[in-house]
Amino acid sequence: MDEIRAPEGEAPAGVITAPRFTAKPIEIIAACLSYVLAYIWIEFAFGCNLFEKIAFPLGFLGCVEIANRGKKRKVEDYLWLACFLMLWAGSVFSRQNAFEDGFLPLFIFHGEAIWYALSRSDALFEGKTGRFLPTDALFGAVVYPFKYFFLRIRTIWYGISSIGREKKDWEKLLWGIAAVAFGGVLFAGAVNMLSLADDEFGGIVGSITGWFTFEIDELTVYRILFSIPCGAYLYGVMCGMAREKREEIDRRRNLLDGFLARLGKVPTAAWLCITAAFCAVYAFFFALQFKYLFGAFTRTLPEGFIVSEYARQGFFELCKVMAINFTLLWLVLRTSAGNARKNALLRAASAALIVESMVFAVIAASKLWLYIDCFGFTPLRLQSAWLVSVLFAGCIAALVSLLADRRTTRWWAIYSAVSLCALTLI
Repeated sequence: MDEIRAPEGEAPAGVITAPRFTAKPIEIIAACLSYVLAYIWIEFAFGCNLFEKIAFPLGFLGCVEIANRGKKRKVEDYLWLACFLMLWAGSVFSRQNAFEDGFLPLFIFHGEAIWYALSRSDALFEGKTGRFLPTDALFGAVVYPFKYFFLRIRTIWYGISSIGREKKDWEKLLWGIAAVAFGGVLFAGAVNMLSLADDEFGGIVGSITGWFTFEIDELTVYRILFSIPCGAYLYGVMCGMAREKREEIDRRRNLLDGFLARLGKVPTAAWLCITAAFCAVYAFFFALQFKYLFGAFTRTLPEGFIVSEYARQGFFELCKVMAINFTLLWLVLRTSAGNARKNALLRAASAALIVESMVFAVIAASKLWLYIDCFGFTPLRLQSAWLVSVLFAGCIAALVSLLADRRTTRWWAIYSAVSLCALTLI
């Protein structure tokens, strides 16, 4: 019997082959330029001049747009872009804001950058910010960047190996690069002659060219070396997640939904008893410690406390209680054998737990306001006030979701992000 073979260049029937890796010339240019952008990113992280503060955000946005060219923008993309630009404007133009020093502003800025890239790349689990917010954050900050950690090398290697195959495209690209380089030389010569002709113009040019000074020392070498792996991570954020297929993301979401659905094993009566016990303990605590908890409303401090200690203790108590209560609420809604939202008693107990959490937030806010009223605003106190408002808004969102059976995570996330960005402009 004659052997049947597949046509040359085609895979045999039933064999699934991975698609061949390809990259457009503009993607190859972006991959090469990302080495420079990565070094600017390191400078941006460790403190930089005005040029680097401008170059990194614009370069980041440019690479994200290159990777997602042809994709239609969603309304939410404009929202996260506006938040990104507000944070950038706050860091560049605001002389003093609530997040001016330390690691926190850098963390916030890069978190917003990752979220914008996720939204623009249509890589969010639901296609928009929603109930999978923690999962989206994990994929955006860890999974996608490291999944595409070597994408930059693959893109550049593809460009080198395709020079002979796509000669016409590369000829156009090389001629374009040559034209830009030659025009740049002529432009520099013209600016230099004008600088020699007029001292005032020369001073302006000198102040601008001072941004581009680059001295090689030991620290610079270390930053260049560090920028290589950091740049690979950054390129995975900018261009890697744009390669994710919507069908694959939907498949992951369905798998996660299926896993969460299988968690419903705990009898409803067990969660009802536990939630009711929490509510009773909090009510007893409010009654027992009424003067301590609500003293800020009457500007009365408990014996042995000073204002700063009273406010800080209230703030950290709020954070701990909120962490416990929201963990319990998530477990109740996710692991109940029946539908927790349909059980009137369990829903009432859960709602009472949320209301008591709101009381804790109001108490913490009153203590913080007493502290601010006595000693004025500082960046740290503004940050604390913002977080208290976010936790209170989270309680409202959880209560509406529980009683009206509506998804409110999206609106809570938008409020948190927009209010945070506005705070950086103060």
